[in-house]
Amino acid sequence: MAAALAALQCTPAWPADAARLQILVLEGEGAVHNIRRKATSPVAVEVRDWSNRPVEGARVRFTLPELGPGGRFVDGSRTLEVRTDARGRAGYSAFVLNGQEGRFSVSVEAVSEGREAGTSITQSSSLFHYRASSLEEPDARRTSRSRAVALVLGIGAAATAVGVLASRGGGGPQTPPVAVGVGPVAVGGPR
Repeated sequence: MAAALAALQCTPAWPADAARLQILVLEGEGAVHNIRRKATSPVAVEVRDWSNRPVEGARVRFTLPELGPGGRFVDGSRTLEVRTDARGRAGYSAFVLNGQEGRFSVSVEAVSEGREAGTSITQSSSLFHYRASSLEEPDARRTSRSRAVALVLGIGAAATAVGVLASRGGGGPQTPPVAVGVGPVAVGGPR
């Protein structure tokens, strides 16, 4: 009996965290959804056990808020339940916005073999936001702006060249100074 008692005392105990899971947010934290375009950003999480290994087959429940900004999943509910894959990952790619602007939280709960974890993902909806995940929109705006600046600079350079030639006389008939104006900025020959 004493030997059995000694064996129990020497057996290492499971860590207190062994009954818990971890949820890592991979995608969706801080996302801003565009209400006008009905564009939503995907959400992805990874579920890990106490030894930091991915948990396959865990049930993950995503819940959108009852009131205020947010929306519903494609099936019309506010709750979506999915299972994690072999890498411990689960998520969704879209939901239907309810048209209200503001911040909201998506509640995330994971359960596997009696172990559980929970977290929330903060997001918001806006009428005037371009999706950060779309590289085409910002680049298109930047390209358009760059072209406008290049056009203005090109007109200015051409006007300067004409003004310099006119002031030198160019050896031919005298040309009156030419002025080119772009908004409040005007470039012209000597006065």
